[in-house]
Amino acid sequence: MFSPKEKFYTTPKDIYKPYGGDLEGKPLPKSVDFLDEMGTFEDRMKYATLRGFQVGAFLSSIDIALYTKLTERRAQALRAAYLTIPVMAMATGWMAALEIAKKTFETKKGAYIASALVPAGIMATWRKRPEMFFKSFAPIALIGGMHGYSVDNNLFTGWVPSNPRDPIGGINKETTTLLWPHQREFLYPKGHRGTFMSPVDPGPTYAQFEDKN
Repeated sequence: MFSPKEKFYTTPKDIYKPYGGDLEGKPLPKSVDFLDEMGTFEDRMKYATLRGFQVGAFLSSIDIALYTKLTERRAQALRAAYLTIPVMAMATGWMAALEIAKKTFETKKGAYIASALVPAGIMATWRKRPEMFFKSFAPIALIGGMHGYSVDNNLFTGWVPSNPRDPIGGINKETTTLLWPHQREFLYPKGHRGTFMSPVDPGPTYAQFEDKN
C-alpha cells in the first residue's frame, strides 16, 4: 500500500531479463478498490458483518481465556456478546458510512477518512470514554486514507509491495548466496568508494598486451 507498482530502483548488472508474464510490454492494470468488486451493497454489508463477527469472536475468546478467565457458561456468553456485538456494529457502521461517503466525496481518500467517524463514535460510546473517539479515529482514518489514496493515484494497494511484471515461480527465484555476483548498488554508496567497503575500480589496462621491445 502507498507505493508505486514499478521498481523503486534499477538493479545494476541486469544482463538477463526474464519473461514478465502476461503483462510483458503492456501497461499495468489500474488499481481497483477490492470492495467495489464485491458486487452489490448487500454483498459488502454481508462481508462487513462476517468480518466483524470473526474479529469480535476472536477478541472475546482471548478475553475469556486469558484476561477474565470466566468458567460459567452464562457469564462466558454474556462476555462474548458484550465484546462481539460492538465490534460487529463498528464493522457494519463503517461499511454503511463508506457507501454514503463515496457518493459524497470526489475521492476515495476522503470517503475512507470520513467513514472512520462511525466506528470511532461507536467505540467511544461503548467504552463511555470520549477520548477513545480520537484514539480509534486516528488509526482507522490513517489506514483507510492510505488505501483510498493508493486507489486514487493508481498505486499498489496490498500490504507487501510487488512488481506485477516480475515473474512468479520457483524457477525465477533468486537462489544465489547474497545475490552474488549481482551486487546491489544501494549496498555500496558513492561515499564509500575507495575504501575497504568498495574499492576503486582500477580501470582497463593494456600493459600486458603492449610490446616492450
